[in-house]
Amino acid sequence: MIMNFKSYNEIELIEMLNRLSVEERKILFWALPSLKEYHTQFGEIYWNEYGWIDIDLLRGEICHCLFFGSFQAAMTLTNHFLENLLKTA
Repeated sequence: MIMNFKSYNEIELIEMLNRLSVEERKILFWALPSLKEYHTQFGEIYWNEYGWIDIDLLRGEICHCLFFGSFQAAMTLTNHFLENLLKTA
């Protein structure tokens, strides 16, 4: 299940950020500009679940790649997504 940050209040989100390691914080703050830019474009896709766990996991991973600007990884995962979708549909 993908974590839905919309359901958390501000205090809970701050507590979650405080639990991050120093390395995780560096990665997060390094990626913030691309996260802001691409989340507006792909956020709707990320938050809407399909109801199939295997498909939802791949969809979430593709969105993470898009959020971080890793487009080649997103294309590769999209190929796996489509193969998996055709096998399970």
